[in-house]
Amino acid sequence: MSDPEYDIVIVGAGPNGLIMGKTYLEVNPDARMLLLDECTSVGGTWATERLYHGLKTNNLEGGYEFSDFPMQGQEQYGLQHDQHIPGTVMNQYMRDFANHFGLSDRVRLRCKAHTVQRLDDGTWLVKYSTQGGEGKVYTRKLVIATGLTNAPFIPVFEGQETFGRQVLHVKDRATYDVKAESIVLLNATKSSFDAAYAYAKRGVQVHWVIRKSGHGPCWMSPARVTPLKKRLEDIGCVRFISWLSPCIWSEHEGFGWLRGFLQQTWIGRKLVSAIWGLINQDVVTLSRYDEHPDTAKLKPWGDIVWYACTLGIFNYDDDFMALVRNGSIKIYDDDIDHLSSDTVHLTSGTQLPAGALICSTGWDHRPSLKFEPPSLAAELGIPSSESAVDSSMVAKANAIISIALPWLTQNRPVIDANYKPLLKMDPETKAAVSDPRTEPYRLFRFLVPPKHLNSSSPSIAFLGFTWAIPTVMVAQAAALWITAFFDGSLKMQQSTMDPEQILWETALHTQFAQLRYPGGFGARFPDMAFEAVPFVDMLMGDLGLEKKRKKGGSWLSRMWRETWEHYSIRDYEGLVQEWLSKTSGTRRTTVAENGNVVLKGRANGHAKGN
Repeated sequence: MSDPEYDIVIVGAGPNGLIMGKTYLEVNPDARMLLLDECTSVGGTWATERLYHGLKTNNLEGGYEFSDFPMQGQEQYGLQHDQHIPGTVMNQYMRDFANHFGLSDRVRLRCKAHTVQRLDDGTWLVKYSTQGGEGKVYTRKLVIATGLTNAPFIPVFEGQETFGRQVLHVKDRATYDVKAESIVLLNATKSSFDAAYAYAKRGVQVHWVIRKSGHGPCWMSPARVTPLKKRLEDIGCVRFISWLSPCIWSEHEGFGWLRGFLQQTWIGRKLVSAIWGLINQDVVTLSRYDEHPDTAKLKPWGDIVWYACTLGIFNYDDDFMALVRNGSIKIYDDDIDHLSSDTVHLTSGTQLPAGALICSTGWDHRPSLKFEPPSLAAELGIPSSESAVDSSMVAKANAIISIALPWLTQNRPVIDANYKPLLKMDPETKAAVSDPRTEPYRLFRFLVPPKHLNSSSPSIAFLGFTWAIPTVMVAQAAALWITAFFDGSLKMQQSTMDPEQILWETALHTQFAQLRYPGGFGARFPDMAFEAVPFVDMLMGDLGLEKKRKKGGSWLSRMWRETWEHYSIRDYEGLVQEWLSKTSGTRRTTVAENGNVVLKGRANGHAKGN
């Protein structure tokens, strides 16, 4: 074979791809690995070309780092306590991480993967484009880690051909040289807030259109909330707070009686509603939504409990709302009707002068890759025109969720009753297009195809196709889970799991993900805020590792910490070595010998070398 052959190819070198590569190499140090990425540097969201002036994390210092490579306290990053991490520092950190763990030499940049083909022998062919032409690689195992912010969703508008100005996705605003007196900004996501702040501070008049037919504004909050001034990013990782949130996979957590009281009893549900009401009002007050008629237009349409990763943080140098109050940012509750020369026309008849139209219209959540043969997408459980699970199973899952989680079904609001989807623009033809891939993700544990769990040679996984507030904590656990899955070492792989049970759990969990956050992204892909710690518990259980990780002191002290102390990446330090120690002598290990790949330990198939 003239083309290089790899033991594993990872498509995407952002945070998910990097932690996947580090984890897999730690377990399989002789593996022939390649990471493909279309950007000019590693980092994904934090890649060099995606940086712009003022970009920062929502997380405070210490909140966005891998457990085995701390950023906090390291002089080279120059961070202060409680500082939001600048995008340039995140870019440097990701590059340092890749260098430290031997990934940099395994990354091929400026390579945009576009086609994945399963071959007759069960291996994979990945085709990609470069500035110099086309390339392809063969691999035994494949991880798609492009994530959910890979392909921007750019809408098309009537009259766009006469507009004469740029229509940009907010992702590309760093390429726009602002010379106009005003711009029009569409939709109210966290990226919209960033763009509005940046342009207003440069003296550009911002006309901000929040679609009446959209999802409404996202929630914004200070970094610290409650009278105790706790980090907002930490609150969802406190077990007691997670118990207030309905969760269908909570049995993996081990606190069923407490959840049962809060979610199943009348008095428990009353208490849950009261606490969520207090949290909601606290954020409204701290964010100062109600202090001015124009800032009130930025108030979300539903309570904070119904939003997940659409939540943003006011991580600006000064008061964002002051720019709204003084008119530097003007807000319109309206829809765009059409465009004409230098002008955006709203359905109300208002005409807005525009040097550019910047769309914060999110991302196409479906993979940007083409899968061959065409029937493969449905089999893999990724969005397609066919479902990976039967409709009767989906109906049963909805019924079970209704019974098991009465607070959810009794209180779940309709936030966007007037929602109308925007038409998508083809990036080449600039014409409106429709996409037949209407089915949601149906991945087991949100990571792997349900029909592949019992495979003798599992070979494909998807990492980063969930959103969770503790991004790194979830990614790190999921990367180890995928590594064990490829190795055949998950507890459920030790004895063949009933295929119907696999599909049932997939249907139940993915349906819950759709129902839980009507103000978030749940209808399109799993979106987790208060369910992240129980989700990691579930992965830990599959790996045979300890779920309750607050150690030291008496039983009462440990229980107090488990209940009230937030979980962080520090609770999972040394996770890979912990798993290796736990599974020593029982797992099968892929090792390169004389150019061939063999399997040691439990025999489970065979793979050839070059």
